[in-house]
Formats: sequence, C-alpha cells, structure tokens
Amino acid sequence: WYFMREADRVAVGRDYHGDIETRAPLVTFRRADGSTVAALAQFAAHPVTAYHPEKPLAHGEYPSVAVNVLSEHLASGGSGPPVAFLQGCCGDINSKKMFVGGVETAERHGRLLGKSYISAARRLQPSETERLDLVVVTAPVPLADLPSVRTLERERAEMEDFVQRAIEGDEDTL
Repeated sequence: WYFMREADRVAVGRDYHGDIETRAPLVTFRRADGSTVAALAQFAAHPVTAYHPEKPLAHGEYPSVAVNVLSEHLASGGSGPPVAFLQGCCGDINSKKMFVGGVETAERHGRLLGKSYISAARRLQPSETERLDLVVVTAPVPLADLPSVRTLERERAEMEDFVQRAIEGDEDTL
C-alpha cells in the first residue's frame, strides 16, 4: 500500500476511488434503563483529510467529529456519554481529500461518518451475555537490523536527487 495524494487519485481516472471501508462498527454500554454509559466506534481509513505534511495543524480529524456527533445523539438529558474511536487497520483504505482537504472537509466527512454511527445505533442488538472479557496479548514484531549510516546517507541522497528532478520538471520523474 502507499499514500496517494488526491491530485494523483483524480488523475488515475474518474471511476477510481480505491478501497473504501463499508462498515462502521459500534458497541454501546448501557444501563438497565437503556441509557448509554459509553460507546466504542471503529472505522478503517486514513484519518488525514485535514492533515497536510507541509502545513501542520491540530485537529481531531473526521473520527473526532464523528464520535462527537454520536455522543450528542446518545445523550439522555445531559452531556453525551464518552465515545472512544478505535482506528482500524487502514492498510490500503483511502480517505477522500487526503492531504488536500482541510478542517471543513474533515468536519463534513466526520458528520457523514457520525450519521452512519447513528444509523448503526438504531439497529443495535443486545448481547447474549453480560460478560465482558478483556485479553491483552503482546504481538512479536520482527525487526531487521538498522541500516548503516552509509546506507542511510546514500538513500537520503537518492531521495534528494528525486525531489530535485521533480522540482526541475523531469518528465520521467513526474
């Protein structure tokens, strides 16, 4: 997988959209009276609609907006319950307007995702058990030895050369 900027995604063709997650799982924890104590919401995608590597800013991205929309919906009288967002394994799942969106776009996408969570909340089914299990597992991550300083310097020079060729408009690089 790789990051694809929106301009490149659009250039691939009008019908190209990449993989888009079609599920927005939701779990709520409720009191006996049915009011929600807390919720867990999940979605697999790159939350980088407002993010720009060249123009850093602080924003909760569309997941933050979505869980706030859901929390407001689940409120019973007072403030809404806490809703935790679980980032899915995004892999090759795209985000629309990646690196070219902005805060407004992220908030619009967040409201859309929030509406999906509200729709899911209306169709929730009670669990068949009152048990809540938790498992913590340490996953081994195989790591290779770090490359030598010489290798890193050579790779950096290669990247800088690539960037310079792009700046100069080299057709093969572009």
